[in-house]
Amino acid sequence: MRVLVVEDEERFAAGLRDGLEAEGFAVDTALDGVDGLWLARENSYDAIVLGIMLPGLNGYRVCRALRGEGNRTPILMLTAKEGEWDEIEGLDTGADDHLTKPVSYAVLLAHLRALLRREARQRPAVLAAGHKPRGFRDRGGAAAGGQRHPDGPAPSVCWVRAGVLGCRFLPRT
Repeated sequence: MRVLVVEDEERFAAGLRDGLEAEGFAVDTALDGVDGLWLARENSYDAIVLGIMLPGLNGYRVCRALRGEGNRTPILMLTAKEGEWDEIEGLDTGADDHLTKPVSYAVLLAHLRALLRREARQRPAVLAAGHKPRGFRDRGGAAAGGQRHPDGPAPSVCWVRAGVLGCRFLPRT
């Protein structure tokens, strides 16, 4: 499972990253909203842990932008702000869950696992033909040592496994 942690408190982000990696997650971190939004757009994540009071772009704006682009990755908002209106705003911008710091690591992990279970049941299988969807990173082709034909993309075989679209380019005959 791959998780993006967007948190401006560097020590907290590093501790969360280390804990999640010890649990077997692959973790990317960003210390501001601009970098977090870029990473979320460029990579595929199973979940995002998103702070609210971020430099550059706050968590509400990052969440709203991702949801506006159709990104359905589960988002767990994490904030030091205590107040029901902050929680309401986070959920109304599209977050799937909300926790207030300080929070026990065990509780945060339980919420994250619940989000991942819920998403696994709800994620639709997608099969696309033609151009790859925005944000889909090619794991094959020229970048991975495959060959591209000068007349355009090589034909490919695509499949969906665990909700992730994968493709392999076939050699031209």
